[in-house]
Amino acid sequence: MARDFRYKTAQALAADAARHGHILSLSEHYEVLFQHLMIGGACCGNRLAVQPMEGCDGTHDGRPPVLR
Repeated sequence: MARDFRYKTAQALAADAARHGHILSLSEHYEVLFQHLMIGGACCGNRLAVQPMEGCDGTHDGRPPVLR
């Protein structure tokens, strides 16, 4: 598993992002994630999504891993 995805707290994630020159805006208010959202005329039940590379097994530039 990639080291980059072993954060124990949101603050640890934000601190690591800051070390790499990125700013993360974090909130403890999650209500908006569970609201419906219209996308191109389709209604989504919430605002959560799972990206295809959620297993952290892709390359650093976002490509899928080479399977042998």
